[in-house]
Amino acid sequence: MNKRNFCIRLALLLGLVVSVGFFSLVHRVYLLSVLAEFETYIGRAVAERFYVCAFWYVVVYTLDSIFALPLASILAFFAGRYFGFLTGFILTMMSMLLGAMLAFLAIRYFVGSYFQTLYKDKFIRFNKLWNMYGSAFLFFVRMVPMIPFSFVNIAAAFTPIHFWNFVLTTFFGMAPLLFSLTLLGASSTTFSLDFSSIMILLSLFGILSFLLFFLLKNIGLCYSKNNVCSDKIQG
Repeated sequence: MNKRNFCIRLALLLGLVVSVGFFSLVHRVYLLSVLAEFETYIGRAVAERFYVCAFWYVVVYTLDSIFALPLASILAFFAGRYFGFLTGFILTMMSMLLGAMLAFLAIRYFVGSYFQTLYKDKFIRFNKLWNMYGSAFLFFVRMVPMIPFSFVNIAAAFTPIHFWNFVLTTFFGMAPLLFSLTLLGASSTTFSLDFSSIMILLSLFGILSFLLFFLLKNIGLCYSKNNVCSDKIQG
């Protein structure tokens, strides 16, 4: 792949993600009204055809994860409300991981690998730092729900992170948010889709955890360097 083909693929990828995301965001209010209107029908359909509904839920949530549709939080809430907390959480985590893995592999195959090859000499320091802190950084980024899920999938595909490290950090980083949303859906007695308080609290928790981690990491490095210097002086 030459540089021109790389730029074309990258432009098409970004154009697709932005277009789908913008279209979905514009029609978000309409989609919410449709879901609210058919709430009773959805509940009856899940009760009568549980496994069929579970299958289509996995399909829809996976597509949402791949194409940056702004419906993930709503779907997780509905999973807890209609499938129950445990089943809803499992289905949501499975769908989220499947969508993230497919998006990551597709983006890395079409543009990510070539990007690393093309700019390898310019990203030596970045790749070195990423190998040291990348997995931890990605984990804490996943814990901040205010950062778009699909954006992280795209950005991670351009880094040298290993596939299974990406999967594990995505799994553990997204678990608190999806746990909270499915639990809220399972325990809620009213049809409310206002998740702003949960998003803000989890975002603050993720940011504070990130800062605390790197503060302790730097303190540990400074302590180790001081011990090495002391050993050399004494020697």
